[in-house]
Amino acid sequence: MVVKHSMRPHWRTVDMARALGINIAAALFDRRIDQQAYGDMVDTCARCTWAEACALWVRTEGDGADTAPDICGNRKAFAALKA
Repeated sequence: MVVKHSMRPHWRTVDMARALGINIAAALFDRRIDQQAYGDMVDTCARCTWAEACALWVRTEGDGADTAPDICGNRKAFAALKA
């Protein structure tokens, strides 16, 4: 399934990953995640109703956090990448 959206969900996904200490580019390169799974994460972010609050969370509380917030649709995917 292809969801058309702006680049904002991509950057929100990257920003959340970075806040959690995850390097998405390295995870893709190391094949800890494939392009389809990453695309699914971006699509999940694109459909999220918490997007604006997410950006605020990343800026104010995210740096060095162990896990994504409970409301994050990609919480499990981020946790798997941290494992």
